[in-house]
Amino acid sequence: MGRIMTVDRISGSILQTQYSPAETLKLVALPDAVAPARAYCAATLRGWGFMDPDFLFDAELVVSELVTNALEVVSLGDRPRRLLEEGALIRLTLTVLADLLFIEVWDRVLRPPRPQCDVPADATRGRGLRIVADLACQWGYRYSEGPCGPDGKTVYAVLPVPAHPIQASKYLDV
Repeated sequence: MGRIMTVDRISGSILQTQYSPAETLKLVALPDAVAPARAYCAATLRGWGFMDPDFLFDAELVVSELVTNALEVVSLGDRPRRLLEEGALIRLTLTVLADLLFIEVWDRVLRPPRPQCDVPADATRGRGLRIVADLACQWGYRYSEGPCGPDGKTVYAVLPVPAHPIQASKYLDV
């Protein structure tokens, strides 16, 4: 659960605290990590009360594309990686804030994501970020800072959530 605090700008006192659902999954950067990431996304969103099949499909597809991109860049490293070293891991985070779902995928590689141009419609690769751009109301990336400078990047996509999640409050510890 993420915590959002509303603070009075003059006094600095906390006016309100809201809890927003947030869940993170660490995955070893192996090709078969996409299926568990999709399943985790669907199970998490259903657990939060989101049952709209179109919303679930779109969220799973965005997760699939972002995780696939992270897997590709992590596997392009020069040196062999041990499975559980930090550079061989990716992180998937799902967060709902107000009426938006934030899907974030972190990896250790600093190379920015770039949508490919002129990809044939029947291509099986290269269209992932275009799909994300079509489904999301916003997407992008940001670098994360470690103690000695940048330690990776997070690629994110933002999807509007359905107007009425089914009894979401009954699934959340709010």
